[in-house]
Amino acid sequence: MNTKALSLAAFSFSLLFVGAADASTNILTDGQFFNPIGVGYCGTNNWCDWTGAGITTSPMTNVFLGNYASLPNSPNGGADLFQDFVGPAPGEYTLSFLVQNASPWASELVLAYQEIGGGGWYAYLDVLNLAASSAFILETLTVNLTEPAGTPSEFYFSNSYDSTTCCAAAYFYPELANSVNPPGTIINIADVSLTEVTPLPAALPLFAAGLGMIGLIAKRKKRKNAVAPGAA
Repeated sequence: MNTKALSLAAFSFSLLFVGAADASTNILTDGQFFNPIGVGYCGTNNWCDWTGAGITTSPMTNVFLGNYASLPNSPNGGADLFQDFVGPAPGEYTLSFLVQNASPWASELVLAYQEIGGGGWYAYLDVLNLAASSAFILETLTVNLTEPAGTPSEFYFSNSYDSTTCCAAAYFYPELANSVNPPGTIINIADVSLTEVTPLPAALPLFAAGLGMIGLIAKRKKRKNAVAPGAA
């Protein structure tokens, strides 16, 4: 088989995957929680403990290099772990993280985003039902960051959230009405990323062309090496 054709196909294949990786951008920083958790509003691109519930970090073991953040439901209230970021381009993003319920009872974790400072609008993403005393599990979901009212620029996890008592009517979501965990609930979060992956259709024809060239050259070589009828 022609090595030049093989090289072209390999080049096409590498463009397809390297290009896709280059198009991915994580808009959340310090997903492994190497930096200390701030309290209250602690600026952009930092993880913050909004309610001062006492969020702590600890090293992960036997999983990856990094820390996990522990969100308690303490006497100060349920923990809100949030980060402000520069508003991204509208589109679909993949949210990925590890989560563990370290409590001996089932609990709920609320995921949401809003404009910085809670101005204008708020949208919850999901409520995760976590089994009692669970191991770390990987959660991924698609997040649409296109909103008619503004550009999302704040993301957070919440351990115990009741939209019927915490917020104005514009922020009320029936799904969050009973997302209040018992006192002492601890939910651990690790390896967080919010990533946009932009398709690269221009790489697909090049990849297909490389595969087609391999097939064409292989077919020609087969014909050339075939023995003609009646030949010695």
